[in-house]
Amino acid sequence: MDAIKIKWVKELPQGGVASTLPEKKEIYLSKKALEKVPKNILKVIINHEKAHLILNTTNEELCDCWAFYQSMYEGVELMDTVKAISRILNFENPPEGLKTVNISSYLFASEKVKDNWRRYNQQVERAKQYKLWRAKK
Repeated sequence: MDAIKIKWVKELPQGGVASTLPEKKEIYLSKKALEKVPKNILKVIINHEKAHLILNTTNEELCDCWAFYQSMYEGVELMDTVKAISRILNFENPPEGLKTVNISSYLFASEKVKDNWRRYNQQVERAKQYKLWRAKK
């Protein structure tokens, strides 16, 4: 496979965070949307976009899964990986600067967003337990 190129742009259409151009093997990242995102979270987002190109798919769940394992392989902390994937799940209505959904928006959110938020909290708890378990070994 040809090398994947990553290009930063001022912003993407419709407030997008990241996008791919498969025919050119390029990933476009929005400076505006990602300027305050921590490096580990950014790695997961980039891996998610890479998955679209490497796996040649538009299947978001498959790309999330690939990004999760690839990011862990690259040394991203489990907690950061879980947080990033959970934020990717909420991109139908992305929070400004990728902030997690606050409680007031959660109360009025769609069932899909509520379900994603519940899954996020479950994964965070699992990650905490895993970190505690690893610390005991």
